[in-house]
Amino acid sequence: MKQPYDAIRLVISHIATSSDAEAWRAYLAGEGWTVGPGWGADDITAWADRRDARTVPTRRILAQVLRQRLAEEHGDPGPVTLKAGEAVVDLTYYRAVDRK
Repeated sequence: MKQPYDAIRLVISHIATSSDAEAWRAYLAGEGWTVGPGWGADDITAWADRRDARTVPTRRILAQVLRQRLAEEHGDPGPVTLKAGEAVVDLTYYRAVDRK
């Protein structure tokens, strides 16, 4: 079956701290995304060639990544939640067009 698109761009914006951004960049790279360079809490941009080969992170997944990072650093951190407007995930799908 032909994929409905050829590439996907993911952007995570409104990141609270640099350590959150670092954890999410590492998570995306581990999931097979090509993560663009970034500094501190800058927006994270990542690319993938096909969605079925990648997990598109939801805010729940991003919160879980932070919980795991805090657990590794400090033991059990308790519940981790993202504030309203924090960690906004934007997806853009691209499809190659045959022009004749």
